Amino acid sequence: MALCLSSSVMALLAGAKLRLLAVVLAALAATSVASAASTELSEAEIADLQAGRMVVRPENVERAGQRYIGGVSYIMIDAPAEQVVRVLDDVRTYRDILPRTRSVRWLGIARDGDTIVELEQGNALAHGKYVVRIRRDRTDGSSALVRFWLDPRFSHDITDASGFFLVETVGERTRLTYLVMVDLGAGFWGQMFEGRIRRAALSAPLLVKKYVESHAPTPAT
Repeated sequence: MALCLSSSVMALLAGAKLRLLAVVLAALAATSVASAASTELSEAEIADLQAGRMVVRPENVERAGQRYIGGVSYIMIDAPAEQVVRVLDDVRTYRDILPRTRSVRWLGIARDGDTIVELEQGNALAHGKYVVRIRRDRTDGSSALVRFWLDPRFSHDITDASGFFLVETVGERTRLTYLVMVDLGAGFWGQMFEGRIRRAALSAPLLVKKYVESHAPTPAT
């Protein structure tokens, strides 16, 4: 099972006017994160995916004095791609599908159509707020790309963040690929909890799977 980013998806990413994502993807091209997002899975990883388990490839990237943590994770969802996309489009689901999300506040729609959302994430010991812009690009009839990135115009407790959800139809199931890279900044709390934050961030596909499958439409009788 090849988990390669299609040419249409790569074209979307290449043409995206995203400050951080462009930097991060350029950095990934020279690191093992690029391999994690584009190479075939091992037999053990394929077995995990087919069994409904999440496959995670964590990575760090250091570039131009900044340190990004994150990586790529994958999961198979027993639902149509359209249902998965509807969940990703619905800001009301974000507290359930985004890891350790304490609050979500919809701020509006930008002139270019991007959704603007304020997130507060973390736990009782360490948490922070920041604002993201979210954009969905339709690649073809069986896949969609949902991109997000930190909007630096607003107050933010992390230095930067960016990534995407790639939704693809595979037979009667949906494969969800998730890439996220976060620069926590130089603060003590970010360094202390870096590992936990990375693991939590990469768990998003599992949360999406649980939400989608538990909210499946009731079959008509």
